[in-house]
Amino acid sequence: MADQDLPKPVSLIRTYLLGGMLILEFFLLLLNGNHMLPMGWSDFLFVSLLLLAFALYRPGWSFLLFVGSIPLENIILFDKLANVRPYQLLGLVTLLAIITRFFWKRLNFSLPKLHWSDALFVLLGVASVLSALGSVERSASLKQSLVLGSFILLYALTRIFVQNLDDLKRVFSFFLASSVPVVLYGLWQNMRFAAKLESFEIMPGRPNATFSEPDWLGIYLVFVVAVLFATIFHLRDDQPHHSDELRSRNFELLWAYSYLVPVLALLIITVSRSAWAGVFFLAVVFLITILTNLSLKVIEWDWKGFFKTVRNLIAALTLSVLVVIAFNLTTFQLFNRASSTGSGLQKITVACREVAQCGNTLCALPKTISGVAELEQYGCRHINLENVTSEQATGATIREVERPDPNIGIRGRIYRQSLEIIRQHMILGIGWGSIGAALGTDARGTSLNSSNIFLEVWLGTGVVGFGALLILWLYLVIRSMVMVRSGEMTRRMVGMFVLLGSVALLVPNLFNAGIFLGVLWVFWGVVISLVNDENL
Repeated sequence: MADQDLPKPVSLIRTYLLGGMLILEFFLLLLNGNHMLPMGWSDFLFVSLLLLAFALYRPGWSFLLFVGSIPLENIILFDKLANVRPYQLLGLVTLLAIITRFFWKRLNFSLPKLHWSDALFVLLGVASVLSALGSVERSASLKQSLVLGSFILLYALTRIFVQNLDDLKRVFSFFLASSVPVVLYGLWQNMRFAAKLESFEIMPGRPNATFSEPDWLGIYLVFVVAVLFATIFHLRDDQPHHSDELRSRNFELLWAYSYLVPVLALLIITVSRSAWAGVFFLAVVFLITILTNLSLKVIEWDWKGFFKTVRNLIAALTLSVLVVIAFNLTTFQLFNRASSTGSGLQKITVACREVAQCGNTLCALPKTISGVAELEQYGCRHINLENVTSEQATGATIREVERPDPNIGIRGRIYRQSLEIIRQHMILGIGWGSIGAALGTDARGTSLNSSNIFLEVWLGTGVVGFGALLILWLYLVIRSMVMVRSGEMTRRMVGMFVLLGSVALLVPNLFNAGIFLGVLWVFWGVVISLVNDENL
C-alpha cells in the first residue's frame, strides 16, 4: 500500500485525521440524541456528494473514517429507501472513488490478489439471492439480500486497503480510538439511569451505546478486549534492547491493561450473558496460549508469564467491578444473572401487600414459582429493583423468589423451531425476510431471530451459505493456530490477533445472530488479507 493512501502509524496527518474522526463521532452522537437524524433527501445528497469528493481526493483517508465509524450501528443517516449508517455511506463513497480512480488510471496502489477464501463470500451472496427467490416473503428477502451484498462490498473494501501487516498498523489506532466514545457513552447511559434521568437506552438499565441492543454492544466490546489481548501478547513477545524502547513498551502495556478497566466495566453492565461467555472463553484461550504456546510439551510452558498475565487480568477485572459498584452503574443482580445460565432459574424481586388465604390456612410464598402469574394467589407481584424503596414506603413486604429463566426457555424454543424449519427447507432455506414471520415476535413486538449465527445463515441462505460460513471460521481458526505455533514473532502476533478475534466474534454469536454487524465484515476483510500475506 502506498504511503500517500494511508498515513504512517506516527505522523501529523494521522493525528489530524484521528481528531477529525472523534469530532465527527461526537457530532453524530449529538445529532442522533437530539433527534436530528435521519436526514431528508436534499441534505443526504449534499453530504454524500461532499464525502464522495473527499474520497476521490484521498480514498485512504476516507477509508480511515469508515473504520472509525464502524461502531455507529444505531445512527441512521437516511431511511427513505433503506437504513443507511455512517460506515455504510463512507464505505460506499470510498468504493465508488476507488472504481472511478481505477478507470481514470489514477489509482496509485495495486489491488489485492484474489484468494480461494474470497469465493466463500461470493457463495454466501449467491446463496442468499437463490434463497430469496424461493422465499414466501420474496420482496423482503431480496431486500435483505441486497443488504448482505452491501456488507460483502465492505469486506471487499477492507481487503483493498488492508493487504498486509503494515496497512493494519496504519488503521489499528483508528479502530481503538473510535471505541473510546462508545465506552464512555455506554457508561454515561447507566449513570443517567442511576440518577433517574433520560438514559437513551433501548432496555432500561442495560446500556446499548451506539448499537441497536445491549447484546450487540456486548459482542463489539468482546472484540475490543480481543484486540487489547492481542496487543498485550505482542508487547510481551517484543524484547527491546534499549532503555527508551523498554519504557515505551511498558507504557503501552500499562495503557492496554488500563483501558481494559472501563471496557470490562461496560461489558459487565450490559448484562449480556452471551458476551460474558465470549469474554470468558476469550480469556481462557488467551491464557492457555500464553502458557503453552499451543504446545503439548510441558517443559516448554511459560508458567512465569502465565501467572504474571493472570495477576494483571485479575487486577483489571477487580478494578472494573469496583468502578461498577462505586458509581452504582447497575441495578441488576449480576451474580444471579450469571448463575441462572447454568441453573435455569432466575431470582426475581416481588412485593407482597396482603396475605392470601389457602382454605383455612395462610399461603406461604414458595422459594420457587413456575411463573409471575402464580404470584397473584399469594398477594404478590414482580417489581424492578429500583422500585424497592417506593414499595416499602407504601407498606409492602419485599421478598425474593426463583422462577424458570424465561430467556432460556424462549431461546430453547427458538432453537427447536429453527432446526425444524431447516429440516423442512434444508437446501435453500426460507430467505432472510421469512425468518421473523416464521419465528414470531418478542414481548416488545420485535421479530425474533434464530439467536445463532449459523442457524440464521442457514435459514437465510440455505446449506450453501451455511457451508461457506462454517468453512470460513474453520479456516481462520486452524490457520491462526498454525501461525501462533511458528517461532517467528510477526507471524505469532498476526496469528494471535486472528485467533482471539475469531473467538471474540464467534462465541457470542453462537447465542446471537449478528451476521449484519459491520465489525464482523471488516474483521474478515482484515484477517483474510493477513493470513494469506506471502511476506509473513
